[in-house]
Amino acid sequence: MPRRRELQDAADGITGHFVFDSAANPDWPLAYVAFAVRAGHGTTFSFDMLDGTVQPAAPEVADLARYLREDLTRHLPARRSDPEWVAAATLLLTAQADIQGARVPVRCQVAIRDDRGVVHTSTRRGAMTIPQWGLGRRLTQWVGQSFTTSRGSRKDGGERFPVL
Repeated sequence: MPRRRELQDAADGITGHFVFDSAANPDWPLAYVAFAVRAGHGTTFSFDMLDGTVQPAAPEVADLARYLREDLTRHLPARRSDPEWVAAATLLLTAQADIQGARVPVRCQVAIRDDRGVVHTSTRRGAMTIPQWGLGRRLTQWVGQSFTTSRGSRKDGGERFPVL
């Protein structure tokens, strides 16, 4: 029997995506936030997972905001939770520095408020590297990927985030 406390599990699943600490995967969601921080959009981002929007608005994380909306709609049926139970859902991500080329701590908190007003939260901490300006390494990766896969898809046929 589905219950609203399963919303806590959905929040845990979503935060897990953001603290997956893999420097080898530049397309992981934290990489997009790192590019937004580097571009000077701030160190705190609030994603509304119902609308698929982000504050402050930044082009580097616009696709990520839409991905989060889809991620929430994927997590709810997996836990047999009724989407009408969700009154609000936000992800607040805070980087604790904006030093280019440095690995900085990140705090990610998902809060899902149900229709009764109960807030289900999950908070995880991780780290991300704020990339330095320059195209050297990223350009090399892009050229390598251009010759091995079609842009915007993985070798196994699954979708991934677009190359920045």
